[in-house]
Amino acid sequence: MRQALKKYLGVSLLTILSIMTLHGFIVAMVYSYILEWTFCAGALSIFVVWIIFFVERKWFNYTLTLVLLLGATNIIEFSYWLLTFSVSWTPPGAEFTSIKYNPLILLFFIVFVIGNFTRIMGIIGSLFSRSDDAEKDRRSNAIQNYVTKLEQKSDSELQEIIENPRLYQPEFVEAAQLLLERNC
Repeated sequence: MRQALKKYLGVSLLTILSIMTLHGFIVAMVYSYILEWTFCAGALSIFVVWIIFFVERKWFNYTLTLVLLLGATNIIEFSYWLLTFSVSWTPPGAEFTSIKYNPLILLFFIVFVIGNFTRIMGIIGSLFSRSDDAEKDRRSNAIQNYVTKLEQKSDSELQEIIENPRLYQPEFVEAAQLLLERNC
């Protein structure tokens, strides 16, 4: 049950946003409302997220998260009938400032983030840390590439590389040591 909820959470939220946007277009056409750019940007972003869902599904969660965040902060809108709250203040020596947020879209954003929390934390963790296995793979690939480059070198040239490790990358020196051991 929990896996099914996680699997269909994004599509469900996107469907609700699509219905809200379609309702907004119908209301605008029936009552001759002027379509604001924020509403048009929201409708366009919904359309783009649907295209990404069908074409490149691995980017779906990222784009839906971004669209929900933009909607929650009221940069883009999805309907005319949603309430928008604002927090306003006037810092000393500045003009009037306010932050608007949309509580329904903010709720959608929070539900989506909670539903994908482990995935989001994994992505954040992978951005700031490098796994030991990946580092070992990178190092062994670099050594293997250097071994193929150094195969034509003579033993005296390999010995010179080993004796001057400050002049070369560590993987290059290790590749020279492997070749020298192999030749002996």
